[in-house]
Amino acid sequence: MLPREIPDVPGLELAYRYVPAETAAEVGGDWFDVITLRPGRCALIVGDVTGHDMRAASLMGQLRTATRTLATLDLGPAEILARLDQITADLTNEETSATCVYAVHDTSTGEWDMARAGHPLPVVVRPGHAATFLDLPPGMPLGLGTGQDETVRVQPPPGSTLVFYTDGLIERRTADLGTGMARLAGLLTRLSTVLTRLSSVKVQPATSIEGVASAYRTGHWSPASYCPGGSR
Repeated sequence: MLPREIPDVPGLELAYRYVPAETAAEVGGDWFDVITLRPGRCALIVGDVTGHDMRAASLMGQLRTATRTLATLDLGPAEILARLDQITADLTNEETSATCVYAVHDTSTGEWDMARAGHPLPVVVRPGHAATFLDLPPGMPLGLGTGQDETVRVQPPPGSTLVFYTDGLIERRTADLGTGMARLAGLLTRLSTVLTRLSSVKVQPATSIEGVASAYRTGHWSPASYCPGGSR
């Protein structure tokens, strides 16, 4: 699920893409959102509910609404995820869970406070440098009732792009997640020198996956996004 409108955030640019599963009968639980907090701060959320059915889509909608409500409290990322963990546990059974990364940006300092609940690691992309994954504690997926996530403060170098995504971009039936992460990092490294054309690059997905990706740019080069295929 995509937000109806992306707010303008001073000092940041945002690009995104969403590619649904190929099977028309399937619906998914991927979502992302951008929420303006108090002046000079905004939150970015990317999440993924397990499954490709109406139950997953329904839970995704409920979690997205709950996240927007909690964001108005301007709590830290780890506390937001702890509350979402309990909400997810109350709404689902043991077979259903969700992953999420919650990041808050301070435009006055350029710093990001981030926490993740079992979600894939964000990637930092810089022109002329190898793409790298942020070192964030993994946390546990939402719905397990642990609420043991940790907030980490990071400050990417000026001109960096932070890429957030769901696991559909790195999962392949014939390879492990490590291979998919290496493939994503390699692709973003190669594309970091082709800035103006980055948003038009397409990478073919495996069958019946879905993915959502968004990228924040903090500097003076064009915003970028990565996707497994399709267009914005």
